[in-house]
Amino acid sequence: MAKRKREKKPNFPPNGDTSMMVADVPVKIAFMHGDETRGEYEDSINLTLTQKTAEGRQRAKRLSKLTTVDGQPLDGALFTMASEEVQARTDEFTQTHARTDLVKHASGHALHIQVMRNGDILYRMPMKN
Repeated sequence: MAKRKREKKPNFPPNGDTSMMVADVPVKIAFMHGDETRGEYEDSINLTLTQKTAEGRQRAKRLSKLTTVDGQPLDGALFTMASEEVQARTDEFTQTHARTDLVKHASGHALHIQVMRNGDILYRMPMKN
């Protein structure tokens, strides 16, 4: 008869809110016109996974699909989600930077966004009040 190994439970702090997890995904965002880089900056995309909000539940489902169905590792799935978040914010960026040289010089031309990894993902758990 084989012995079963006991699975260790995570050692969370007693005042940690285990219903929520935040992943800070560091990215470098480059604005490209063809092969030419028009500008780039670093950012950290905060992905909150929780069962308390509709958006948090949707993100948790998406993460589950990417890791279980698509077979991506956790870091890869979180980077994919962060990239999608950046792409979704493209309109917001162009409106915010409409008067900058970056957008002025690209007007009338196709401006593409390239998202690259920029370090290790930081995982946080909020504390209960």
